[in-house]
Amino acid sequence: DGSCEYAPACPEDLNNDGSVTVADILAVLAEFGCSADCSVDVDGNGSVNVADILALLAAFGSDC
Repeated sequence: DGSCEYAPACPEDLNNDGSVTVADILAVLAEFGCSADCSVDVDGNGSVNVADILALLAAFGSDC
């Protein structure tokens, strides 16, 4: 159909600064418990929870 989806190289880089840092972890903590229209749902499961924090910690320090 001619459309394409963009998948970010590093979905854990929530503020798009090129690396996974404390700022990204703080963004998840600020929305922890969100279950609708969550902008920082790293794992895409529909809510911001411990799984999102663990994904960030696994990628912490990564350059994107």
